[in-house]
Amino acid sequence: MSILRSEEGKDPRLARRVIDILKNLVHETEVRGTGDVLPHGALQKGEALAPLSVYNKATMKGGELLVQVHTNATLWDLKKQVASVLDLAPRFVQISRGWGANLTELKEIDNGKTMKALGFTGGETLTAQKLTPVAQVATAALTGPTGELTPAATRVFVAWYRMFCVDGLFTKQSAAQFIEGCCGDLPAPTDTRIAGLFQSYDKEGDGVIRQEAFLSFYTSCSRSEKATTVRENLKAFDVRPDLLRWSEVEEEATPDPAQMPRHSISKDNETFELLMQLLDGTDRQVAEEAWELVQMLSTNQDFYQRILKLEVVKTGGKDSVDWAKFFDRSSSYRLLYTL
Repeated sequence: MSILRSEEGKDPRLARRVIDILKNLVHETEVRGTGDVLPHGALQKGEALAPLSVYNKATMKGGELLVQVHTNATLWDLKKQVASVLDLAPRFVQISRGWGANLTELKEIDNGKTMKALGFTGGETLTAQKLTPVAQVATAALTGPTGELTPAATRVFVAWYRMFCVDGLFTKQSAAQFIEGCCGDLPAPTDTRIAGLFQSYDKEGDGVIRQEAFLSFYTSCSRSEKATTVRENLKAFDVRPDLLRWSEVEEEATPDPAQMPRHSISKDNETFELLMQLLDGTDRQVAEEAWELVQMLSTNQDFYQRILKLEVVKTGGKDSVDWAKFFDRSSSYRLLYTL
């Protein structure tokens, strides 16, 4: 930013170039998430948009979601809403405009942009897909040295069992829904796969498979050539090769919010004041672009604290608020920022 303080910085073309670089820096550092750092321009929710229709192509569940957002919600906010329903981490959700073959991908560098900035007007049709991570994930063993399920595998299979139980019971209908989750088709309870499962693992003969028997089934499969099918089941239910669900994966690569440019530029009062001075300059285009950048940044805490405290001054022997101190009428941009 020192270049803006120099004589060269008085060149409007150079000033616009520096502002553009800072904007790109903000967006490029948010491809893995915004760290929930809120832009100043999004402090208020804005107008509620008509619900967005989101087609789920990310998981085997399929279907359509209706998502309610406001104009000042960011793309990352939208991804978080969709990911929470699909049981994925937001960074693994790709949102595109349209559906079917007519898709326009919303780029990761747009994560910090608001719905308004992205041109959303409400009622749009979107498609959610799952991103395939570039990083390699180690494959965890399903069974231990003596052939028993590992604790990690047991945790996954117990979760599946409980997920498909109806009133605490794993019935043939539960098995049908489980197969649908794995393969995408819903078989009849009389399906040969279901009949064979219950013949071997319905130990009580009452049409119910107990949790212990369900784990025995997966123990047997995991120790045989069917282990490949078990791995496919894991993939269908969004479980990584290391037996962690994608929704459980911590965002190790997400930077500390305090270190993100959207926050750090605003926090640096000297830099922030320099941007505010550009708003009051004679070049209208520089002022407009600087204002767009300032709106992208988190709220400057000095401005915020001054408004919060509303320092009282003595006027004519009485305590009163010096409103002119907080609302600078000499600068329309500063006045708008304060409001």
